[in-house]
Amino acid sequence: MSDVAAIAAGYEGSSGATLLAYSADSCDVEPARPTVERAHEIMQRHLSCPTQTCRQRQAALKVLVAIGQYLLPK
Repeated sequence: MSDVAAIAAGYEGSSGATLLAYSADSCDVEPARPTVERAHEIMQRHLSCPTQTCRQRQAALKVLVAIGQYLLPK
């Protein structure tokens, strides 16, 4: 059983939807190119994650930098 499945199984009454929602938000899962709106949501949800290790933040950051809504420090 994967770590994600084990965590979901630990919740009483957990469903496949809960598992899917958890795994889709996992820092180890890189999302398909998110929309601008979704990129903002990801950045908020993963606010405390280090960008170097969180694949969700990395993908969101690429989108926001590409459209000029996030400026990287020089």
